Amino acid sequence: MPKKSKANSSRESKKTNTENKNSDKENEIEELIKEKDTYYAMAQRSQADLVNYRKRASEEKEEIRKSTNFFLILKILPIIDDFERATSIIPDDSIKSSWGEGLILVQRNFINTLESLDVKKIEAKGKEFDPREHEAILYEESQNISEGLVVNVIREGYKFKDQVIRPAQVTVSKPSEDKKDLKENNKKEE
Repeated sequence: MPKKSKANSSRESKKTNTENKNSDKENEIEELIKEKDTYYAMAQRSQADLVNYRKRASEEKEEIRKSTNFFLILKILPIIDDFERATSIIPDDSIKSSWGEGLILVQRNFINTLESLDVKKIEAKGKEFDPREHEAILYEESQNISEGLVVNVIREGYKFKDQVIRPAQVTVSKPSEDKKDLKENNKKEE
């Protein structure tokens, strides 16, 4: 067997060392790339979490604002009812007085403020009774008015952005007893 020369073995040893160093560097580069990818993914998740948090916080703030408006409006409605009762009993000769005009002006300002908050009165009188918007307090017999119509509004109802916050208390028409008896007799004859 031929003997390897020292020069050959020295070259092979350097080659092996170089290959080992290259292999170590490649492994280190791969580990650094994996670590970079891990941190990049974490940064993306953190950014997405922050965006989601801001969105959720904004939605919660808006919900709190809406519910606060809702409860404030509910507290104001009885005051408006009182103004309506007060202005309805002012004698005609006193309406032109400064205090009568002032009372009507304050009532109008309350109503304008509610309208600016998207609060609207429920139109009830003359409309068909709707249990989602009306609360029947009384029934009134009538021969002239068809059954189920709102005849009188006892207390105004209000909506906040299409959501009923207080139904209107109303009087609803119903057929008179004479009319009922006539219908029943007609059915029996048939």
